[in-house]
Amino acid sequence: MGALLGISLWVALATVVPGCITIACIWGAFAIINPTLLNQGALSACLANDWICASIAITIMVLTQAVGILIEKRFVDNEWYGKADTAEESEAEKRADPYVEYSGLYVVLAGLREEDDSKGHLERVLAQFFLNNNVIVSFAAGMLVSAVITLLYLDHDILIRGLSYFLFMGICLVICIKVAKIRFNVMIKSLSAVRQAKRDDLTTERVE
Repeated sequence: MGALLGISLWVALATVVPGCITIACIWGAFAIINPTLLNQGALSACLANDWICASIAITIMVLTQAVGILIEKRFVDNEWYGKADTAEESEAEKRADPYVEYSGLYVVLAGLREEDDSKGHLERVLAQFFLNNNVIVSFAAGMLVSAVITLLYLDHDILIRGLSYFLFMGICLVICIKVAKIRFNVMIKSLSAVRQAKRDDLTTERVE
């Protein structure tokens, strides 16, 4: 139960933190490219009302998670997370398909006992993977909003600031995609280790 509660906490963090980053990326696009928009019309009214701000924040967090799930599915279906580096792996690990292993993720979590992940390695890797995967949405949203603001309010200064912010968001996006691929491979190895440990336990129980 303790392990499952720990995973729930990590999953919650992987939802809330990317949502907050999405808000920061979108707000940054307005604040850096054309800050006068923050004091105009409906946007100004939203920022002045705590309840509206909270509601918008929660909505953005949920949407970030939803789009992150779609990205995860697309990456898995097309095997865009890459293949694990098999240079130093055992023959059994080389034969294992990481995407087949990943498909059994929730089966492993459902049967996870506290002693199966006593040091919390699996839950940390899971949280890091989903966190990076969802933050991809955050920086993509920052790129989209910065492009829209730049094109709608085009002048020399806004163009310079808009392109700079767009490129910064793009660099952050590329970094997050690379990190997500790395954490995916580490997560697969962690899942394999947990599966192997459970198989060893079953074999020991049968022998006894």
